[in-house]
Amino acid sequence: MRRLTFQSLILTASLLAPRALLACSQCMGNSDAPIAPAVNGSILFLLGVLVVVGGSFFKFVLFLARRDGVGMEAPHSPESGTPNPSPAS
Repeated sequence: MRRLTFQSLILTASLLAPRALLACSQCMGNSDAPIAPAVNGSILFLLGVLVVVGGSFFKFVLFLARRDGVGMEAPHSPESGTPNPSPAS
């Protein structure tokens, strides 16, 4: 019920103030404004930040997966005759 109330509030606010929900001048087609090159640069900069942060997160997850996988070998099967190494207690 609380979520429905929040969604109703957002819908009502968007219907009462549609100008506030419009995109920047770059997205709306006023690209001949004098600020357009700065907006283009800021968009490219933010995309670059996303790539760097996302890539760093992905690299960190790979690092953790590789570090966790070190020393883990497939257990020996009983048919091979070699016993499973017992963990040190």
